[in-house]
Amino acid sequence: MTVHLRRRRRDDDFYRFTADRPVMELDGFRLRPPFYYHRADAFKSLHLASYDAVRAILPSDDLNPMRWFDGRAMIGLGVFRYEHVSVEDADGTIRLLAPYGEIAVVALASRGRSRVRGFGALQVAMGSSGGFILDLPVTTREACDGGRNGYGMAKFVADMDFTEEPGHRKVVLSEEDAHIFTLSVRASGPVLADREPAPMYSVQHGQLIETVIRFQGHRQSGLGAGAGRLVLGEHPVADRLRALGVATEPVMVGSYLDARLILPTGTSVGAARDYVGHLGRDRDRGRLTVAYPGTDPIDLYAVPAGILPSRVSSTADVVPGARV
Repeated sequence: MTVHLRRRRRDDDFYRFTADRPVMELDGFRLRPPFYYHRADAFKSLHLASYDAVRAILPSDDLNPMRWFDGRAMIGLGVFRYEHVSVEDADGTIRLLAPYGEIAVVALASRGRSRVRGFGALQVAMGSSGGFILDLPVTTREACDGGRNGYGMAKFVADMDFTEEPGHRKVVLSEEDAHIFTLSVRASGPVLADREPAPMYSVQHGQLIETVIRFQGHRQSGLGAGAGRLVLGEHPVADRLRALGVATEPVMVGSYLDARLILPTGTSVGAARDYVGHLGRDRDRGRLTVAYPGTDPIDLYAVPAGILPSRVSSTADVVPGARV
């Protein structure tokens, strides 16, 4: 009963934000974070990588790679489709962001003298993993500019094509015609609550920025190589993962039944070397689609009314005015 009440209290307190809320200038708007991600579809995977290579790419000696039982470092891939995102402006008006997709490529790391390894690393990785953001592709310029200008996060505009099936989830990440990677995970296993905050690190104006993201959700977890697979393409982001010695078979995957996040303002925690990540091309928006059993890919930025394309058998089946 005590544990249940404690969890209930943590759930009730999720939206209570009492920290400082400085104004952030973004694209002509004066915003007052945090950004609230009220609804997200999400899954993730954890891959082993070369400790020396990951250690070398981190922009601060104050960041220490988390290590697996065999001493290797860990790279996390976090995949999100955000549907409802809000932020308050300086005048108190609530503004909504356009829905978008995001994939976080993160070197799991802790800050300071503490060095996380073995069971400690597994415990962290099973929850809301924190670390240094290597690349953070998104599907809108709005999200890209906000992350780069407001937090120094290595964002760029990309294309994401999702497949959602019972027991299986997949995303194909690309930049126009260039395939970056394909990640597939098994959606099965016991359901566990995930409420741990995730400290994420980026570099802005020569400073290491720490942004502690609040997270709340329920996930199914799978362990072992058979739980998922990563296929790398031909792209600078894929080349970076190869250079880090990233294993294509994950040691752990997670599929979320529900998820919500709160992104506050980041704070400087020390000096850092420059890190830019992949800049990408100048685009207003990438492609964002999702396919389900029996449907063609649905364009989430132009969802058709009426009958979906794969269900149209003749012109008589089309609802008048529907876009097919």
